[in-house]
Amino acid sequence: MSETNPNKPEPWVFQNQSWIPSSQAHLALNDAGFIQGATITDMIRTFQGKLFLLEEHLGRFFLNCQRAGIPLPKGTTPQTLGNIAQEAIRRNLALAGANHELAVVLLATPGPVGFYLGEPGGFGDGEPTLIVHTFPVPRGRYAGWFESGAKLRLVETQQVPGSSVPVGLKTRSRMHWWLADRQAKAIEPGSVALIQNREGQITETASANVLVLKGDTCKSPPIACILPGVMLCHIHQMVLRLGLKWEEGPVFPHEAVHADEVLLTGTLFGVAGASSFEGKELPWPGPVYKKLLKMWETEVGVNLSDWFLEYR
Repeated sequence: MSETNPNKPEPWVFQNQSWIPSSQAHLALNDAGFIQGATITDMIRTFQGKLFLLEEHLGRFFLNCQRAGIPLPKGTTPQTLGNIAQEAIRRNLALAGANHELAVVLLATPGPVGFYLGEPGGFGDGEPTLIVHTFPVPRGRYAGWFESGAKLRLVETQQVPGSSVPVGLKTRSRMHWWLADRQAKAIEPGSVALIQNREGQITETASANVLVLKGDTCKSPPIACILPGVMLCHIHQMVLRLGLKWEEGPVFPHEAVHADEVLLTGTLFGVAGASSFEGKELPWPGPVYKKLLKMWETEVGVNLSDWFLEYR
């Protein structure tokens, strides 16, 4: 059994109005977020120690909590939660080490369900749970995308229908992604699962939105059919500044196969390109990807390719 280093400072976690060491943070065994997966989450990252697009992430988090009927502790506002996120960075950034950046996770659940442990109370009767924690941006997870592009694979697992769970909710109920990623890696080690909906349309990956470029048009699956990433909205504006057209509509596999470029967007890595789809090589790195990456690096003041590849 491995042992923790008692001399190494622990990151701080905000849970239910208190700052505690990360080893003490937990969800109770009868928390609805654990027993039912009733959890809303969001994630923000830093560039040069500063949280990027904080207001946009907070706005999505509060909207999703409202849509899912998950309450927040009394007095929690976008401003107070933003202050907590900033404090988490202040407390934990130095602990991550030199040249590291942090991701901040917001996590909300309805709280404990009393009867599940033989106690009074049912669903929604307990005090809600709110957790804010950080972790270093995992460069190793994305370094390969900047070195040789992402490899995308379609899988059997389909997107959860919006009639069951709204696809725009960012939740921790992600069993379908667990299954999809296992299927993709069984087909091609190191590949990324790209799931379709029941109509056979391409939707997204577990950590990225997908864009297909053909000619002067950048096409996204309909926003109503995907989790609309904060970074996706940001890349949308960058695409328009390049003088390209933006289109939303159903995207089918044959469009990706014959695309000039296939792009991925996400909070932790920004923008990346796919080098293969279903085993077929794609143009990588493509000219639009390189322009977007340069614009992105200029905006955040970091050479992201070098920063991720340092991990290698």
